Amino acid sequence: MACRRQGPVTTGNSACFMLLRFKRLAQNEAGVLEAFQDENWPARVELEIPSELDPVHKTNDAVFDLNRGQKLFLVRFFCDGTKFGICWELVK
Repeated sequence: MACRRQGPVTTGNSACFMLLRFKRLAQNEAGVLEAFQDENWPARVELEIPSELDPVHKTNDAVFDLNRGQKLFLVRFFCDGTKFGICWELVK
């Protein structure tokens, strides 16, 4: 089981750290999480996932798999409508 620490996440007046647990984590999904982690979890990152066929499709697949693969659905990842922008939000 793959784990990634996310945070800090600010909710209201308090900050917390969350641990995202995944059933399995492929290279593309790990790359997305690393991009967020490296930038201290901004609301959006721009990340082109290398692909010989269609990098935009690979980005969409990675986002879909990140959402599907969570053990507890705590964070929703989504594409922002640009070619390579990926965003996240806490699930309420």
